[in-house]
Amino acid sequence: MTRRRECGGALASLLAIFVCGVIGGFGAWAVVNALELDGVIGAVLAGAIGMTLATAIWIGGGWLLRAAGILR
Repeated sequence: MTRRRECGGALASLLAIFVCGVIGGFGAWAVVNALELDGVIGAVLAGAIGMTLATAIWIGGGWLLRAAGILR
């Protein structure tokens, strides 16, 4: 069982994962659209770019929150 305090942290993490994924998806779409790619190649490239961008945003956001003292 999780304590009430831990549940809030899990919900915040889920929200942050969703936000990072949305930003990564839109970023990937913008790159693939700018390169005028479509089909399987565009989908694979968009997936790779989106996951990489979402991961970078997640890591950067965690680093910034720890540097600001908001997270420990």
